[in-house]
Amino acid sequence: MSINYKKVGFKDFSKYNSIRLASYYELPNTKFPYDSFTEFIQLCESGSRPKGGINSEDYGQAISLGGEQIGKDGSVATESLPYVSYDFFDMSTKGRVKDRDILLCKDGALTGKVCMVSMSEMPTEKVMVNEHVYVVRANKKIKQELLYYLMRTPLFLEQIKDLAFRKKAQPGLSSEHIRALKIPEIPLPMQGKVLNDIFPLISEINLLRNKEHDIQGIIDDVFQNEFKININKLKKIDTSKRQTVSFSSFSDKNINSRFSYRWNKAVELQNVLSKEVDCCQQLGLHILNTQNGWSPACSEDNNSDFQVLGLDAINKSGILSFENPKFSSEYKKDIEIYIVSDGDFFVSRGNTTDLVSLASIAFIDEETPTTIYPDLMIKITFDSAICTMYMAYLINSFIGRFYFKYVTKGKNQTMVKVSPRELSDFIAPIPDISIQEKIVRDIQDEIKKQENIKNQISGFRKQIDDIIVKTISE
Repeated sequence: MSINYKKVGFKDFSKYNSIRLASYYELPNTKFPYDSFTEFIQLCESGSRPKGGINSEDYGQAISLGGEQIGKDGSVATESLPYVSYDFFDMSTKGRVKDRDILLCKDGALTGKVCMVSMSEMPTEKVMVNEHVYVVRANKKIKQELLYYLMRTPLFLEQIKDLAFRKKAQPGLSSEHIRALKIPEIPLPMQGKVLNDIFPLISEINLLRNKEHDIQGIIDDVFQNEFKININKLKKIDTSKRQTVSFSSFSDKNINSRFSYRWNKAVELQNVLSKEVDCCQQLGLHILNTQNGWSPACSEDNNSDFQVLGLDAINKSGILSFENPKFSSEYKKDIEIYIVSDGDFFVSRGNTTDLVSLASIAFIDEETPTTIYPDLMIKITFDSAICTMYMAYLINSFIGRFYFKYVTKGKNQTMVKVSPRELSDFIAPIPDISIQEKIVRDIQDEIKKQENIKNQISGFRKQIDDIIVKTISE
């Protein structure tokens, strides 16, 4: 193993943010002198959330953006927006978002990610951030767009890494760290010239973004078209405020003897679906086995014996993500049954109402380290009548979302749970395996088209980043 080393004179310790025996990031030489980041901003503040938590559904409420909504490409991820009440928004004095504001993730694994908000893409004008995100607004010394692109450069991100990740605790930025950040002071006439070079590329990006469709929309469209489902009927039930239940139907499939509004809404949704689609069956007829995961004590130390997935590993794409694991060396007698294998099918056992029981499949290669799936996941084994990728897409589509949104249990809607019983009772369209495979191909063809659009956008964004780096480099 190679060891990085660097000589630091005793008199030089004072120029560092904190006295540590470590190799520090050195700011590169630039055409322009550096000044403190705080000299270029009029605002850098985080928001908050109510004590009762956020909501996963829009009941005519304000948006509460967190680190999860800061996309890797610098856009705001609007697929699943969290909400807070208008009353909470109106009472909050910090963290409100305006058009073209920059959002900077301030703590956790996503620390340092930035995006710029376009209010035209938001479903409401009332938008704020939670306590994990800074709202950054430029002053008259720098153009807002140029500040945003500077914050995307390695020069800025390496400073954040040096400050926020060099500690045993959770990574995070403090007000002290913000004051320690530096950026080059580009003259205003030069800023205008740089932006003139960038704006045509931004126009190309905006044209491509108009062609973008999120994965949820792609999956929903394919299922709606394939089975000719009248989605408006389901939406009407979803948004209805009253449920009429006859006493004679009280025991019908109701093993928990529930007169629950939510449970009976799930029953009505399933009944409508069964009438709309003639190939519907109980999923339990095809489930061979279910197994809850195990959550060992974890740390951030990637030198541990194995990695442990977080709940965010399951996502709407239907493909298990290995991007943000934790690590552990804790063992138990039957640890082998919790190790993720190629082709394993998982659903989230607990989450918010819109994310609970999302499904994803593991694709393992030789480079994938030993991985454990946690207690809040269930591994499901199906019989040969099920194409697992089809079932992942189906569960993640509006068909699965409407059902699991209401059938799950939990007093707090920010954490509800699903059991094998609810999975077994799910009435699902299960056509012939050849039709299942055709639906999978249709969805994946559309996803590939979207990936091509995203790649083009990434290419234009790289050109913008290169212009910024070239502008400031000696």
